[in-house]
Amino acid sequence: MKLNPDLKPGQQRKSGTSFATPIAAALAAVVLDYARHYAELEEEKFYVSQLKLRQILLEVFGLMAWKRNNYLYLDREVFKNDKIDIYASILDISKSV
Repeated sequence: MKLNPDLKPGQQRKSGTSFATPIAAALAAVVLDYARHYAELEEEKFYVSQLKLRQILLEVFGLMAWKRNNYLYLDREVFKNDKIDIYASILDISKSV
């Protein structure tokens, strides 16, 4: 076993996390901005504001992703749908959680 001098005792190197975190944060910002743009009614604005909650945003990410080998991948097809369908899906998730 070869020791890595860059790691402190007890640390492990994990794949993907250094890139996944900023990408997920940027995607969360895009989803929030997208939903705010389409929210017109006060009730919708309330549910869109709930997207800031981790549990709800994770549900939205689940809608937009597919899983393989314990990793989630963004489904690029989700953005090819009608804009109203995407917003309606986001709003439905916000209401259901």
